[in-house]
Amino acid sequence: MEAFIGTWKFIQGEGYDQYLRATGAAEEVIAISNVLKPVVTISKDDDIVSITVQSGLGTEEKSFRLGKEFHLNKKDGRYCKVEVDLKEDQLIQVEKWDSKEAVSVIEIKDGKMIKTITFKDITAVQTFERV
Repeated sequence: MEAFIGTWKFIQGEGYDQYLRATGAAEEVIAISNVLKPVVTISKDDDIVSITVQSGLGTEEKSFRLGKEFHLNKKDGRYCKVEVDLKEDQLIQVEKWDSKEAVSVIEIKDGKMIKTITFKDITAVQTFERV
């Protein structure tokens, strides 16, 4: 978990607009997401993990215990049940809403944080570097 702790800025992405469109996000949200450069801060206090994402859509904050389900109102309008687990060197986040499911795998590779999001047959990849 320690490798993820810190602040990360977005440097490149692929397929995120297709992912948002597939999840049913509004076209305005998709258009804005194409120009955003989110900053992600990950911290841990005892067994509570906090992730804050700051972008042009506002700030999304979530605090949770690994392996415990929590609820989250997403900036794209979805209300999700979310569970995050640490498996080996990866954070695995599963979001469920309206009988749908998206899985994000977050890992550190070559000093960068890579987030791979899969929904149905759509895959999006976001790359962040440490600030």
